[in-house]
Amino acid sequence: MSQRTLGIITIVIGSLFLISIIFVVLFGVKLASANQQKADEIKSNLSAQQTELNAAFQAQLEKTTTKYVADEVFGSFEFSYPKVWSTNVNQEVGAATELTFLADPNLIVLNKDVAGPYPALRVEVFQEKYASKLTDTENSNKNVKNPMTEADVTVSTIKGKKFVGTDDKSGKQFAYIILPLRDKTLYIGTDDLTKYSKNYDTIVATFKISK
Repeated sequence: MSQRTLGIITIVIGSLFLISIIFVVLFGVKLASANQQKADEIKSNLSAQQTELNAAFQAQLEKTTTKYVADEVFGSFEFSYPKVWSTNVNQEVGAATELTFLADPNLIVLNKDVAGPYPALRVEVFQEKYASKLTDTENSNKNVKNPMTEADVTVSTIKGKKFVGTDDKSGKQFAYIILPLRDKTLYIGTDDLTKYSKNYDTIVATFKISK
């Protein structure tokens, strides 16, 4: 075998070896990518399952309710809400907002330097009479870029109005009902309708209000 032939054979074998290495590397990269994709898929599925389990567990806990009864000065209206929710109550008779009751699955933090909170349930009593409060609300609703929707509603035989809109700062959809409460106005709302619509509707249905 001549030296030239041997050189050609060496070059061919070397080329084949190099090609083989390239294929092995490419296969390894593809295999690693496939394994990573599979690992990410498994991680995503496990995360989704954990989220579902947490939601189911929370829903089960929320089936146990407790009752809030307002002071007699407000007509002792009452309603039920999930016992596991955190609450915050502020009462100041004679103020513009005489009562504020907040409830949420998470801890409620009141911080003037931070936007919010945006609780699942917000119940307030305004000193302002219902007719005046409704007029003010409807008038202010006419002068905004994205006005709230308005609808008639009845809660515990009391007729009032329901408003649904989107908060400009948080971007969250909210809903609230205003009702006459003797010579005052009762507000029943949620600051995050998208997340808590079912809870909100359930709680509203438990209200008992005396005329």
